[in-house]
Amino acid sequence: AASVLLHKDNPRLVEDVGEPVFLEAPQSKGTLAFAEEKFRYFCHLVKGWEGYERFHSLLRPMMDEMWERLSQVYSVRHTLNVLNHGDVWTNNVLFKYDSNGKIEKVMMVDYQMCVYGSVGIDLQYFTYTSIHPQVREHRLDELYSLYLKALNDNLEEFGCEERMSEEDFKEEIRLTTFFGLFTLIVPCNVIYSGLFASKSGNDQNDVESQDENYQICSNKPFKPNVKQGLLYLERTGFFKSN
Repeated sequence: AASVLLHKDNPRLVEDVGEPVFLEAPQSKGTLAFAEEKFRYFCHLVKGWEGYERFHSLLRPMMDEMWERLSQVYSVRHTLNVLNHGDVWTNNVLFKYDSNGKIEKVMMVDYQMCVYGSVGIDLQYFTYTSIHPQVREHRLDELYSLYLKALNDNLEEFGCEERMSEEDFKEEIRLTTFFGLFTLIVPCNVIYSGLFASKSGNDQNDVESQDENYQICSNKPFKPNVKQGLLYLERTGFFKSN
């Protein structure tokens, strides 16, 4: 909400800071190739997961449209736009506790991936990287309702006339759901890679890279998270509409 107020005062600053880094920067080609490799490998791997084989045929066609879909997710909206953190997961959130062990303050750090656009961007990323699968399954609507109320309350407190209706909010969640799927498969792979990274680091050959991918995708916490995420997306109709 604060970014809506700041945009009124200095729109160029907010929009420049919120230019999607990995889609525009010189290193974007390498980033895109890396993400495509992760997505492609997962499509291959899920074909061998008992009970999840169908997701191979559901995911495979999306590979050819991946960057077009992500560009649509990152496009500036005609409704409400905010400055998203862009990499908002638990390790980028600091908590201050009071003497009773209750959370007193929360602060986000590591603002290198900011994106000016849909409120759904950060929500999708946090939903699939940091929310426990069971909470995501049973209480996500409740959490989203709390977010929407807080957003509108803060907009009012800051003196902004903008508000987001429940209908517009649900539409933004729908329009950014592919980014949730992408996050589930690619960023989560990177987040959990430290648990299984090979000693050769950036000098990996193809065999070492595939072995690392296999280790990440076949173990906790990636595998149970992605399994529940795929089932949740299927149950909520994402694959039928895509």
